[in-house]
Amino acid sequence: MKRGRQDLILVVLIVAFLGFAAAGETRLVGWWGGRTLEQRMADHPQPPLYPATTVARAGHLIDPEAARAHALMARFWQQSRTAKPHDDKFMTWAASAFPVTPDADAAQPAATATSHAGNVAAAWLHNHGTYDVWMLAADKHAGTVHPADLKDATATAISLATQLSDTLRDQLRTQSTTVPTPTPTPTTGRTTGEAAADGPHVPPFPFPAREEAAAAAARGVLAALDTGDSATYVDLERQVAWSRLYTRTLSPADIGMGALLGDMVAEYVLATRGGLTPDQMG
Repeated sequence: MKRGRQDLILVVLIVAFLGFAAAGETRLVGWWGGRTLEQRMADHPQPPLYPATTVARAGHLIDPEAARAHALMARFWQQSRTAKPHDDKFMTWAASAFPVTPDADAAQPAATATSHAGNVAAAWLHNHGTYDVWMLAADKHAGTVHPADLKDATATAISLATQLSDTLRDQLRTQSTTVPTPTPTPTTGRTTGEAAADGPHVPPFPFPAREEAAAAAARGVLAALDTGDSATYVDLERQVAWSRLYTRTLSPADIGMGALLGDMVAEYVLATRGGLTPDQMG
């Protein structure tokens, strides 16, 4: 009889565990003992962000890149002849096919006045705008808006975009024969490549923008698979892009090329994980 009760307790625990698992990984991690993404975000609530009319200026830089990305990806689909996941092949191709020469005028940082509220928004977007907010949205809508695994597709898009951005930065660093002119940021006074404990590190070779590449890739996946909230995702990407222009840590060229890279990754992920065909993304 004692053994029977033990078995019953074990079954109940297993069922409870599976129930937590079905509720989503962000909640399961917290139940298991760590801090969940929801809890971490609750500790740092979203401040007022930039007005839509302000971030529309970033939209002028990033919106046109979707068509350019689709044209580049048409070459990839022609070569690969399959929509099965082949991440290494895609990464190698994208690193070689990506245009790495920014426009000279667009490479200049965008000048803008700053404020305390703007600095707070920029700091929050720097900390949460390239992963947390996207994964929280994917977890919220997982299994309700599209048969594809929304969380896996979003996480894969962010991972591939950041890896590709880092690869291209390394290529530029190796090929560069000149050192970029340091540009102090109005919010910190630091220059390009200088790190400090009170703010984000400003990379010496920010082209293409890692933050924007991740945001564009996540937006591309979520907006295509969760069309009801597509406007929210578009605005969030613009917020991330504008925050980097606002702090002068990235230039318009960095942002535009980051968007191009992210859009390429989003199309690849949607075709290989999202159940869409390249023709549906033109």
